[in-house]
Amino acid sequence: MNLSFLAIIILFSVPLIFAYGESEHDIDFLVYKGGQYLKLFEYDEALFHFDLVLSEEPDNVDALYYKGAVLSGLGEYDEAVEYYEQALNVDPQKQDALLNLQDALLQNASYEFGFLDGVLEVKVHDSKGDLIAFLRATKIKALEHKIVENFVEKWPVTKVITLDNQKLAVHQKEFLKQVEKTTILGFHEIPYSENVNIPLTATWHYQIPVEKGDVISYTYSIYRPLI
Repeated sequence: MNLSFLAIIILFSVPLIFAYGESEHDIDFLVYKGGQYLKLFEYDEALFHFDLVLSEEPDNVDALYYKGAVLSGLGEYDEAVEYYEQALNVDPQKQDALLNLQDALLQNASYEFGFLDGVLEVKVHDSKGDLIAFLRATKIKALEHKIVENFVEKWPVTKVITLDNQKLAVHQKEFLKQVEKTTILGFHEIPYSENVNIPLTATWHYQIPVEKGDVISYTYSIYRPLI
């Protein structure tokens, strides 16, 4: 082969070789590669790739979510919660992040059940619409986390009250649920989204005999400091 012709081939091949090499640093490629390492439980390699992405794009929702998943896999739920929340700040509709956030909250021993000030009223109506049971609890337990507080803050304010010389806004929300079992217990879940529920419970437990098809109304009136 003519040496000059070979030199021309090499000369024009160099940019192609460099271009191919640079593709490995493409953001989508790094996210994909990190995801593959995550599936193999190779957490160090996965973190390395997601951190590379976040150093270039701090708001990359997939890298934030996947890094949270890696931290959950390592049992570091405190940090995982932070990354799931960051992902949700970028994309509030990212259902995987919501599901993993809920799991991380429940797995993390530091998120103890604390009290939400307020009232829970439980009403049960039969298929004819007649009221067959009514209960009222004045203390409610919930996960002590800002996700609960932020969620409640979005509920409509029905009135303002004063307790212990402090003005409080009463945020109220009603949730309806059709009975599928023959007994309801004193443990509730607030629908946070289509796929995620926030676990709540009254401070006392109860059992109400019901029939399939009955409708339960859970009305939460939560007191929040008036700002």
